[in-house]
Amino acid sequence: MDKYVKWSFVFGVICFLLYFIAAIFKSNLWGDILSPLGTLSSFIILLHVYKKSERMKNVWLMPSIAALIWTFSDIIWAICEILMGINPDNMTIFTLLYLFPNICIMTSGLIYMKKFIKGANAVQLLLDIFVISTSCLVMFWFLFLKENIFLFIKDVNNILSFIYVITDFIIINWVIIWFFSVRRGKVTKGMYITLLGATIYAANDLVCTYEYFYHLYVPNSIPDTIYLLSFLIIAFGGISVLQYNNCKWAYEFYSQTKNIGNTKKSLILLLTIPIYIIFKGFDFDKILILFLIFTIYEIASNYVQKAINNEKLLNDEKNINLILEEKIKERTKELLLKNDDLEYTSYHDFITNVYNGRYLKKRLDDIIDQKISNQKITIYYIDVDRFKTINDTYGHDIGDSLLIEIAQRLQKETDENSIVARLGGDEFVIVIEGDLSEDEVEKFAQKITTSCNESIYIENYEFNITISIGIASFPTDATSRNVVMKNADMAMYYAKSKGQNKYEIFNSNISNLILEKNEIELLLKNADYNNEFQLYYQPQIDINTNELVGMEALIRWNSPIKGNISPNKFIKIAEETGSIEKISDWVMNTAAKQIGIWNKKFGLNMKMGINISPNQLDSIKFAHKLEKILEEYDLNSDWIDIEITENIAMKGEATLGKIFSMLSSMGISTSIDDFGTGYSSLSYIQQFSFDRLKIAKELIDNIVTDLSKRHIVKAIVMLAEALNVLTIAEGIETKEQLEVIKEIGCNQVQGYIFSKPLTADMFEENFLAVEKVEIQ
Repeated sequence: MDKYVKWSFVFGVICFLLYFIAAIFKSNLWGDILSPLGTLSSFIILLHVYKKSERMKNVWLMPSIAALIWTFSDIIWAICEILMGINPDNMTIFTLLYLFPNICIMTSGLIYMKKFIKGANAVQLLLDIFVISTSCLVMFWFLFLKENIFLFIKDVNNILSFIYVITDFIIINWVIIWFFSVRRGKVTKGMYITLLGATIYAANDLVCTYEYFYHLYVPNSIPDTIYLLSFLIIAFGGISVLQYNNCKWAYEFYSQTKNIGNTKKSLILLLTIPIYIIFKGFDFDKILILFLIFTIYEIASNYVQKAINNEKLLNDEKNINLILEEKIKERTKELLLKNDDLEYTSYHDFITNVYNGRYLKKRLDDIIDQKISNQKITIYYIDVDRFKTINDTYGHDIGDSLLIEIAQRLQKETDENSIVARLGGDEFVIVIEGDLSEDEVEKFAQKITTSCNESIYIENYEFNITISIGIASFPTDATSRNVVMKNADMAMYYAKSKGQNKYEIFNSNISNLILEKNEIELLLKNADYNNEFQLYYQPQIDINTNELVGMEALIRWNSPIKGNISPNKFIKIAEETGSIEKISDWVMNTAAKQIGIWNKKFGLNMKMGINISPNQLDSIKFAHKLEKILEEYDLNSDWIDIEITENIAMKGEATLGKIFSMLSSMGISTSIDDFGTGYSSLSYIQQFSFDRLKIAKELIDNIVTDLSKRHIVKAIVMLAEALNVLTIAEGIETKEQLEVIKEIGCNQVQGYIFSKPLTADMFEENFLAVEKVEIQ
């Protein structure tokens, strides 16, 4: 659905709801404004349906014109009533204008019925039309005309009211006939919705005509809102039908729809009796007339249906022998073809036409059962990187086309001794029979990786696909099909964890890593944060005065089951499983609370460095969380320093720019952590508003002996000075490193030369209860 169509419908619904409220509170002003706006949205939608339709365009042209005329009439009504102060209620021109939508909707139905006749039995259809029309006219004669035709020919308005009633009955007539005549052929929900809208329109119009004729009509009352509702329902039905516009159902519906067999139309006729009793009371003569119409229809319809069935039976009897012979021949051919088709279908993927998982399992079992221990099968388990993102962004049709292209490329790179199969989703498997050396295994992995990396062009899009490959072999890595497939799958996930476009050959270390990952993932789900997690604090020192200026909060996890687990292990797993946000929230709260305790207790103004996960960087939620924490612990905003790693910052400069600005406006400082290891630092760093660069430990480790790294660090410090931001060197472990950093002109340092990360109690004892920090 196009965006403007979607928003037009939403706008129309809002107008209807407001119009309904205005009608309840009897606000003519708002009613005059909202009614044309609502029908205008219906016109926009119906015009879109008309333009996009390939079948029966005129069926949708008529209601779109009806909505346009109604909108035009409402606008003129509003001008007369609001701007000119004229009461348009009894003006004949409006009675005429509002008649045209009736005629348009009636015409739309007649056009549709003309198409419907092609698939219907003409005699039964004519009988239905005649009897239902007769029944409607009799009810109209009894209830509205009060058996006096002259009521409607007194003046022009009365004659127009009579035409209103006639058009409404015709609309209801063809809806009833269509609805209760369908016997075969698929009908979409959209058609039912459209007919519901037309029925509501006609029924409501009958009510309004009755009120108008007897001077009971009140403009902008509840019935007027039903007009708007009916137009919106017809428009929604058009949108629903449009998605089946080019489908096979349309041909089948028009060619197979029949009105053969018993129907429930007679029950509709029978309902006229209780309706008459409700409105007019018990009148034996009138009830007898209605019952006679019902009885005559039942007798005539049964006769027509029997004649249809007899004719069909006669034709069937004449041709049955010929038909049976033809059927036997055709069936024999079909069975032979179906056997071939079924075998192909059962073993091939219906999208890519390569083998499917069922065939792969069968074939692997057959091969493995025939193999001896010194022969090998190599399995390449392939997963398309970021395929879900492509599917969600461009749609499943584009995704399927990508899979087809990848399957073709994989087949192109394999020979007759290989099997290419799709397991489902974006996963493929290549099985190669033969004793391949490790070098040959890797060369083939590189070969298919290169092939899949070549640009793929679909419609107007260009895609550069990467794949992750896990490799396992039989019998080296496993002696059964299930285990060797599982090992290849584990190797693939290990390759994916190392980045895109990687391949890994299975070994016991991968198995252990996967098992450990699963174990950590399970422990994270059930972790008691307050009892298992703990924050350690590493001091940050002014390089010139040796004074403590702050500390960085570092998380540690002591699992009661697995013991101490390195952050390098569990942080990445937490990010993959989604539990990182809860962990980050816990770290922020704990660290913020601690800096508040220390600064208040010792009368200090130190900063607490808090590392933030990229999952936290939702500008609104993140800012609200920080504001709540500052308020809860009564903290000064300049006591908090938010650390964001450089590679995270480089991923989305627009979003990060807003976040940096928001934190700055709150008075919270920001640091870019691990600076110098990113791939685009210098080109982007000027775009952000931050306070400090933390020079990565990788640059500091060999700074004494490696002149190139020393020059890089010097350049970073000079850049920071030019941008008027502080620099802090991480990972300082020796006096020689400290001297070089001092010489370069770095502002602050952090590292083992002063202290390892400490618990809160030890940090307070070693750094807050002393006047000056000593180098260890």
